Amino acid sequence: MRRLGLFALVLAIVSGTVLGAVPAPRTIARQDPAPVTIQEVGLAQAQAALAAAVAAAQARDLEMVVAVVDTGANLKAFVRMDGAPLVSVDVAIAKARTAVLVQAPSGALGPLVQPGQPLYGLEVTNGGLVTFPGGIPLFGADGAVIGAIGVSGGSVEEDQAVAEAGAAVLGGPNATPTP
Repeated sequence: MRRLGLFALVLAIVSGTVLGAVPAPRTIARQDPAPVTIQEVGLAQAQAALAAAVAAAQARDLEMVVAVVDTGANLKAFVRMDGAPLVSVDVAIAKARTAVLVQAPSGALGPLVQPGQPLYGLEVTNGGLVTFPGGIPLFGADGAVIGAIGVSGGSVEEDQAVAEAGAAVLGGPNATPTP
């Protein structure tokens, strides 16, 4: 019986019968915004970038791992060349994820995450970011980020060069080497 009384009191408060009338609903002016269109790297583009990166690695006699992710940092295309180090699998994916999440080359973060710098500790967020070269964003024709490519298995300079070769095949803003 006591529970029923408590339930009735709660119901009365929620329905507005206790403490006066129910306040009038607030009117919120709504505007119908234009739908948001998000561009993403397509499968054919991801595979082309992958193939170009593999060709660049082979031309340098390197065994590498290459990963392409979409704008949500989800894996779109991936290859581990025969003999590529196993540790490079996670590193290549993390480089690509980093580049798309920050919409900048992974190596650009290095100086900013050092002790005393403004982004110190950022590399431990988002499941782990990589702050050295080898991950670069991929751009659509209009300059919007559509994904990213990450490469691992060589020196950071080799990783960066192979990533740039993979991106360059997409043309447009991707054809310019990353600063």
